[in-house]
Amino acid sequence: MRKFLYRSDTTLPAPILTLLVGSPFSIRRVPVKFRLDTGADITVIPWRYAEIVNLAPKGKIEVTDYDSNAVTHESFTANLFLGRFAFEGIEVITSVSNSALLALDVLNELNINLNGPQRTLSILSAPKRSARR
Repeated sequence: MRKFLYRSDTTLPAPILTLLVGSPFSIRRVPVKFRLDTGADITVIPWRYAEIVNLAPKGKIEVTDYDSNAVTHESFTANLFLGRFAFEGIEVITSVSNSALLALDVLNELNINLNGPQRTLSILSAPKRSARR
């Protein structure tokens, strides 16, 4: 089990994980701080990180927000790494903001515990390798 502290410099304390982001076609990886978002279906990476690791375009995907507004985004294929855990071939979208969101496409591969009163996130188990295509 691994424990992580919530980020406390936001309006509400929030669970944050730092993952390495890379392209399936390169060995270059960059650390990105992700806010866990159980309401999102697809992981979001700031555009500047996608450029740094040269993520490969995958196609177009329609994303619907909480208010049912649909927007078409270009999607990319990324590899995400959390310690010894690898999430390979994950379809992600980018954002011009600095916010990175770790969504259900990755979170559903993890057994996690959020302890709000203690402001900790524990990863109880995760696959050693997870491939999604």
